[in-house]
Amino acid sequence: MTEASYSIVDIIDGKVTVLQEPRAKSFNPLKEISLGSMAISHICNEDVTGEPPHTDFRLPNSVDYLIGHNIDFDMTVLKNAGVTHTPKLICTNAMANFLLPTLENNKLISLLYHSHRDITRAQARDAHAAIADIYFT
Repeated sequence: MTEASYSIVDIIDGKVTVLQEPRAKSFNPLKEISLGSMAISHICNEDVTGEPPHTDFRLPNSVDYLIGHNIDFDMTVLKNAGVTHTPKLICTNAMANFLLPTLENNKLISLLYHSHRDITRAQARDAHAAIADIYFT
């Protein structure tokens, strides 16, 4: 893990209320970042040199749900960082596969183009940044 981001929301009757705006924190993965990971996240080794180790990340026990696109991957990364709390998981990728089965692909940025083409081009440059992914999701 090189970056973690979260927002606290409440969902009542389908209405999402943001209780805390998204925040991000960088972490040092304590190993070299692969070229593939750099190509996706645009985070390089020098960006996390002075950051705390990823094993310092804590997921509060008060977290009931984690929502994310391919959330199983995120949960695996959290477990590898030492997180033991396992909240209920909501996967927007699985939801997209179910709700839009004929869509060419269900990558987060593809869904954004499908739903909001007018704003996506300007926003897409931030794809895979932790805070941007919260907004996209």
